[in-house]
Amino acid sequence: MADLVEPCVNMLNAIGGGIDGTILDKLAMGPAEFNAAMHSMAAAVHDTAVKPVAAAVASIVFTLELARAGLRVDGDRELGVRIIGAVLLKCALVLLFAGNAGLILSGIDGVTSSVIDAMAGTLTGMPAEGAGLLGDQLRPAIEDAGLIGQSGLMVLVLIPFIVSQIAGVILIAVVYMRFMQLYMLSCFASLPIVFMAGEHTRQMGVGYLRRYAQTSFQAITLTVGVVLYRTFIGEALRLDGYTDGDGLWQYIIANFGTLMLGAVMLCCLVMVASATSRAVFGE
Repeated sequence: MADLVEPCVNMLNAIGGGIDGTILDKLAMGPAEFNAAMHSMAAAVHDTAVKPVAAAVASIVFTLELARAGLRVDGDRELGVRIIGAVLLKCALVLLFAGNAGLILSGIDGVTSSVIDAMAGTLTGMPAEGAGLLGDQLRPAIEDAGLIGQSGLMVLVLIPFIVSQIAGVILIAVVYMRFMQLYMLSCFASLPIVFMAGEHTRQMGVGYLRRYAQTSFQAITLTVGVVLYRTFIGEALRLDGYTDGDGLWQYIIANFGTLMLGAVMLCCLVMVASATSRAVFGE
């Protein structure tokens, strides 16, 4: 019967490594790079279905603002010209922004990608995947443990391994849902922006831009969270307490809590990253 060295080593390495590096590559992508077809479809929906509605809403909002400005004139021509001129300028700017809503959203995505690219030095400086992980460090002891010892080791680390894998799947799902939300928000880009012309509806447009920026910025907080997680796990799962000849089972049992802690922290990483992104934008 073949030994269980490689499965044991891979399970321990998976707990310590935590996250596949390809997820970080996806976080650095913009919506157009992640899925060009979905990005094009969102743009088509916006241009063909949402823009005409936004134009109709804009005409109503602009008319209401001009009517409200007319009520404030009170027979003063000079004041009336200033007020009407200011309203017309505001409406023109809002119309310009609404017509180029896609460029505004692309600019927000560009800022996010630039920040992540600026963090590339930190990510590049991290140890290569598999280097110094707990499974690789314990490989000689696992090989000497025999089939019975290796079977017992697999049973001990099975729960932390499963939890870490579930956490990794959750993180991947969050990354994909983040892009889905960006695509859905971009479908309606111009409609909330035209509401910024109205005094009582301005917060609708501001809230939309804040939500899009917060969703885009989540890529940064997730990337930072991954870096901090790997740093913590690299320190917590060091082989300081094990020396050759010690009982492998005793060492794993003594550090079982640390193994579980790393797996649970990976689950909490998504919630912490999302909460941090919302806090940055005051939500």
